[in-house]
Amino acid sequence: MVDKTLVEFDVAKAVSYFHDLDVNQVPFAAAQTLNRVAFQIAVGEGGRGLLRREIDKHLIGGAEKFTKQGFQYMKASKRKLIAHVIGERHGDRVSPGGVHIGGGGAAKRRYLTNILKGGTVQPPDKPRRVNLITPTRYTPKSAINKHGNVKKGAYAALRADTKKYFYGFPQGKPKSDKFLGLYERPGVRRLSGSNAASVGTTHTPRKKKGRLKMIFHTGYKSRPIGRLFPATEIAKAYARRRLPFEFSIQIRKAMRTAR
Repeated sequence: MVDKTLVEFDVAKAVSYFHDLDVNQVPFAAAQTLNRVAFQIAVGEGGRGLLRREIDKHLIGGAEKFTKQGFQYMKASKRKLIAHVIGERHGDRVSPGGVHIGGGGAAKRRYLTNILKGGTVQPPDKPRRVNLITPTRYTPKSAINKHGNVKKGAYAALRADTKKYFYGFPQGKPKSDKFLGLYERPGVRRLSGSNAASVGTTHTPRKKKGRLKMIFHTGYKSRPIGRLFPATEIAKAYARRRLPFEFSIQIRKAMRTAR
């Protein structure tokens, strides 16, 4: 399943403007127009298409490359004058030109649906992952990338360090979803920069007791999320502006090549 942003071109109206042109050239020019505009919206030269640029303005830290590659397109033809700009959910192999090649399997990029429409955030399709791993304000910066996502292996590495962290419920707290998570033990002092490098860690024990800190919350299996990126509106607005201009280019090419 893919999310589709439909871009259409009215061929009948185009024909009325070109009475002296071989009518067979108009569908060809229209198809080329649709494909060019869909490419500009979804992919762009050097992977800098409209949606791949604009999404960075709507997500904190910008979007990751894998997310941007989800913007692909399906070509129009002379017989089927409809092009689709899509948000591809499966995360399969991407064609060099950004043309959607289909596929199936696990929905590795299913979160893109939430970005485009809102919905429900769920854990990745991975064995033993049934709950969300959510950073908190106490999460070490070294565990989070610039996009706000947990770095690969970071959570597992911290959880494995049982001298400094523990997983579960703190003493005295109800065993409810709200309090389930990975906690930093009191008395752990965080280091940074050259100090961290010299001891080979970002944390060191501290004699004075401190406050218990939840560094990852893991109590929820899902959570609602609002729409983050109005891709459909952005794509359609661009198409309305660009289609007439692009069609004038393509129809002139068709006129030059008409026999």
